[in-house]
Amino acid sequence: MKISAINHQYHVPVSSGVIKKTAVSRPGFRVLSLTDYNKRDLSFCGGQRNKEQVVFIGAESAPYSKAGGVGTVMKDYRSYTTPQNQVEIIPYYGAQNVKGKPISPLKDKNGNYIMPTPKGNVKLDLVKKSDMQWGKEEHSPIMLFKKQGEKNPLTYFVFSDDVSCMKKPYESTYVYRTGGKQENNGWNGDPYAKFSKAAVEFLPDVIEHKAKINTDFNPETVVCSDAQTAYVVEYLAQGTTDENRKEDYEGLKPTYVGHNLGPGYCGETSMQNMFVNLGATPEQIKTIENDPIYQDGIKGDNYFKPFVKETLDETGTASAVEIPLHWADKGFVKSFSVVSEDYAESIANNPQTAHNIHNSANQLYEKGVFNGILNPLNDPSVDPSKKLPNEKYNEDCEDTNGKIYPKFEIYPKNPTYEEARKIKNSNKLSLLERLSAKDTTIITGNPNKTARINPENSSFAPVREDLINLIKEGKGDSVPLFVSWGRNDAQKGHNITLDAFEKFAKTKEGKNAILIIGSELDKGAESKLMAEKVQSMLQDPELQGRVVHIDGWAPAYALASAADAAIFSSRFEPCGLTDLEAMKYYCTPIVTNTQGLKQKNFDPRNNEEKDKATSYKTQHEYNLLKSQVEPIIAAYVNNDASAIEKVKKEFPAFITTNSSGKEVYDDKLFKQFAKDYKKYIEEKQEDLPEDKKNTNWKDWDELSKDYSFKFGGCARDLKDGILTQEMAEAIKSCVNEKQETKELIFNNLKQVQTGWKTNSSMHPDGKSSYELYKEHHLE
Repeated sequence: MKISAINHQYHVPVSSGVIKKTAVSRPGFRVLSLTDYNKRDLSFCGGQRNKEQVVFIGAESAPYSKAGGVGTVMKDYRSYTTPQNQVEIIPYYGAQNVKGKPISPLKDKNGNYIMPTPKGNVKLDLVKKSDMQWGKEEHSPIMLFKKQGEKNPLTYFVFSDDVSCMKKPYESTYVYRTGGKQENNGWNGDPYAKFSKAAVEFLPDVIEHKAKINTDFNPETVVCSDAQTAYVVEYLAQGTTDENRKEDYEGLKPTYVGHNLGPGYCGETSMQNMFVNLGATPEQIKTIENDPIYQDGIKGDNYFKPFVKETLDETGTASAVEIPLHWADKGFVKSFSVVSEDYAESIANNPQTAHNIHNSANQLYEKGVFNGILNPLNDPSVDPSKKLPNEKYNEDCEDTNGKIYPKFEIYPKNPTYEEARKIKNSNKLSLLERLSAKDTTIITGNPNKTARINPENSSFAPVREDLINLIKEGKGDSVPLFVSWGRNDAQKGHNITLDAFEKFAKTKEGKNAILIIGSELDKGAESKLMAEKVQSMLQDPELQGRVVHIDGWAPAYALASAADAAIFSSRFEPCGLTDLEAMKYYCTPIVTNTQGLKQKNFDPRNNEEKDKATSYKTQHEYNLLKSQVEPIIAAYVNNDASAIEKVKKEFPAFITTNSSGKEVYDDKLFKQFAKDYKKYIEEKQEDLPEDKKNTNWKDWDELSKDYSFKFGGCARDLKDGILTQEMAEAIKSCVNEKQETKELIFNNLKQVQTGWKTNSSMHPDGKSSYELYKEHHLE
C-alpha cells in the first residue's frame, strides 16, 4: 500500500456565475494498493534464513512495560526458545518531554541512557541512531537500544518520539486503545504505526548486531502481536519490493497474533491517519493540501477513502488488522493466529464475535491460515509451593494500630487433598481478617499499592465475625469463599458475578458464602453499575458482611491461594489467564462458556469432560447464536406456543419447583425481554429510512452489529439474565459437589500444566503451544 505520486489537473466550470475549482484525477493520482503489490515479485521466502530463529515485536513486555495481557504474552515469548535463537523488539517509554525541546531518551548523571520501568531505571546501550521520513517530517529521529550488560541481547528498545514520550503503553490520546477508534491526528498519523515503521527500519540492524555476538543469528520469522504492530507487516512488504533495501528484508516472513479482534480492538483509525500510516510522503501531503476538494472539506475523512480502501473492514472503518488479514490471504503472512483455538472458531463461525472481520476471517479459517493457539501461562513464580508474588502476604504484618496479621502458609510440593484443605482454610482466615486492616497495603500485599474496601458502604466490618469464628473453630469448609478480579469494563461482566452470587447467597447452601471481588473503579459506565450493585447488596441485611469490594490493587494470587473458587463471568474472553492462575492455587474456576475459557476449563457435569474436570461452566456464552434467540422471539414476541418447548430445551437452568414441589418453568426473563424487544423494534422502525425498512435489519446478527444493542438494553438484559442463572447454578453445583468429585477436581488441578511445551491437554488436537507455534509460525 505504498503511496505513489499524486498529481492533479484542474478545470474551472462556471455555474450560476460562481466559479468553482474541481479536481480531476490523472492516472497518476492513486495509491499503490495492496492489490498492486500482488503484481510485484514479493520475496516470500529466502534460502539463507534460519527457520528456528524468530523476532517478536510488540507494544509492551513485562517487566519493562506492561498494561495488559500482551505484556504477559510477550514476556512468555522469551521462554519459547533459547536466547540465542530469538529477540524481542519493544518501544522505549518515558522519554524526556520538555516543552519547546525535542523529545529525547533519558540519561543518568553519568551520561548513561536509561529507561524508566515499574521496577526502576534500566541502563541502556545505544546500538544505532538514525532518522526516517514520517508524514511531513523528512528526518524524524529514531534510536535503537539494548539493555546494558546483556551479553547475548534478548530485548531491543526502539525510540520513536510519538510513542516514547508516553510514560506507559497506550497513554497518549492518539493511540489504539481498548474499545475505541483512534482520533484523527492530522498529518501525524498513529504513534504505533510510526513505531512499527521504525522497528522495521532497524530490523536489519538488530539482526546484524545480534549476529556479531551470536554468529549464526539470521531469523526467518517475525511475529507481530496485536493491532499496534500490524503495520510491521505492511512495512516488511514495502521493504521486500524496495530495490534499494530488498537484500535487507529478503526471506523475512511475517506472521501475526491477534489478541482481541472485536470492534474497538483492531486499531480502528481515521482514513487520514491510515493514509499517513501507510507511508505518505511530504510531497504527496502537500499535493493533497493544495487540492480544493480537500480544502473545502466537503468530503471530510472520506476524502482519503480511495487511497486506503483496502484497509477498510466490513463496517467501512480503516483498521490496522485488515493489513495482516489481507497479506494472510495473499500468502505473505503465513499464519494469522489468535490466542485460543475456540476463539478462532468463534470468530469464523459466529458473526457476533467480530462482525467487523467475520467474512474474511471465515475464508482464511477454511484455508487453515486463520487459526488459534492457546496462550501459555509460563511464569514460574505462579507456584503454590513458592512464596507469593504479593510481598506482604509472605510475612507477618503489623497494622497502624499494632494488630498483627499472620503470613500466608505455602503449600507443599505435592499436597494431599486433606493437606491442601487445611492450608486453604488457614489462608482463608488470614485473608478475611486482613480485610479489616487500616493499612490497606496489608490487604493489597504490595507496599506500593493501596485500595479501598467497600467504598460504597464501609460503615460495618467487611466480613461477619461469626463466619470468621467458624473458620477459627476448624469449620472453614462450611464458609465457602469465592473471589474474582479484573478490570472494570463490559468484557469482564462483573455485574453477572455479583448477580449470580447474590442469587446463590440467598439459598440454603449459600447462607455462609462470601464473595471478594477486586476491581478498581474508574469513571466508566461499568464502574458506575458495579458500584451501584455493590451498594445495593451491602444494604441488604442478608448480604452484609459477605460481600467485599476491593477498589484498587487486588492481590490476585493471594485471593486464589485462600479461596475455594474463582468466578470469571467474561462476556467474551479470547484467552484469559486468570482462570489458569486460580487453578495453580487449587482454586476451582467457575466461568462463562466462551472462547478461551471454554477451551481450558472442564466441567464434571459434562460427561465428555468429567474425567479431566477442573472447573464449572455456564451452558451458554454471551454472544448467543441467532438459532438460540429465534425460539425466544417466536415464543414470547410472536406468541408461538410450539416454540416454548424449544426454549425450555435450550435453557433448562430456568426449570425450578414451586412451593408445592411441582416442576415449573420460570420464564419471567423471557417475557420481560419480549416486552422490551417489541418496544425497541417499534422505535427503531420509526427511525429507519424507507429504503431500509424492507431489509433484514431485524435479523439478530444484524441488530447485534450495533454496539449499543449488543451490550445494552433488552439484548444485554436477556443475555446477562441467562448467564446469571447458569452461573448461580454452577456456583451451587461447586458447593454441593460429591466429595469424590471434589477430590478428583483437586487432583486434576494439581496436575494442570500451562507452559509452552506442557499444555497439550488444553488443546483440541493434543499439541502444545510450542508445537503449534513452531508448526504455524516457524514452519
